[in-house]
Amino acid sequence: MDYKIIVDGKDVTSGVNIVDDVLYAFDRAGAMADDVKMVVDNASPFQFAKGQSVTVKFDGYATGEMVVDKVEAGTRNASVGAISTTAGAKKKQSRHYRKVRFFDIINDVATATGFSVFYQGAVENRLYESVTRWCETPLAFLNRLCVRVGYGLKIDDKRIIVYCKESAETETPVMTITQADTIGGCVAFRDAASVTQALTVRYFDLNTGRNIEYTARIPDDGEHITVVEYLHDAAEAERFAKNYLAEKNKMGTTATALIPINTDIAATSVIAFDGFGRYDGNYFIEELAHCPLTEQTKITARKIKGV
Repeated sequence: MDYKIIVDGKDVTSGVNIVDDVLYAFDRAGAMADDVKMVVDNASPFQFAKGQSVTVKFDGYATGEMVVDKVEAGTRNASVGAISTTAGAKKKQSRHYRKVRFFDIINDVATATGFSVFYQGAVENRLYESVTRWCETPLAFLNRLCVRVGYGLKIDDKRIIVYCKESAETETPVMTITQADTIGGCVAFRDAASVTQALTVRYFDLNTGRNIEYTARIPDDGEHITVVEYLHDAAEAERFAKNYLAEKNKMGTTATALIPINTDIAATSVIAFDGFGRYDGNYFIEELAHCPLTEQTKITARKIKGV
């Protein structure tokens, strides 16, 4: 399959000798940014350097602009990584917000780090009495804010995409995968070895002497986690606890499958598996790894509970 590697606006494909077909474009649904990974012959006419802008194109698909953040040279080859983020996205900071709306926090962080912002699905612009960022990177901070209210955070092409997970998970599957759809029958399912059985969110207000907490539980054996953070009321405690617990256990059943390259599907899409017994059902795509050289796509997805 033909592909192009664009660096700082120039097509350098002919000057990049890829080793062992290692050229992958990753599309991710979670807080980890989309990225590109490749192994390049050190004798290649073109040499990568940190800070360069990279876009990989193939099969009508483009990764969007990424920044080279890793060049590790070995004896013969170099491992190169580029990520869909900005220089400011790795800096840990602390800040306190009071009486602020959800969108204002997202936009504040996006503006400071050079991202644009998009919202998908039923995302509410809630008002918060108090929100604290505790020495966190921008993306770690925003991911925590999203998780506790049931939202997902996707990073691609220097965009912050906030989406409602409940809305995304109820979408109609974009494709159904059977054994025959995979390459060489390469499909595997895995059940998590352990779960989080209970999660408590707690806050004690020293000024009023008021204690607010809520414990979310599932009917299973496992660990009990406690999270301490500001809570405005009991309803907020319940909402945070239930969503934190759901996030902890979301990878309860996962599937990986190798299929012919398919750039029409995307992370955050829903797919179905059929013909695999108890593992049949709808799955949410957490990660896609496209390789234009082998013309393959590796899917990593999690089973949507109750579907």
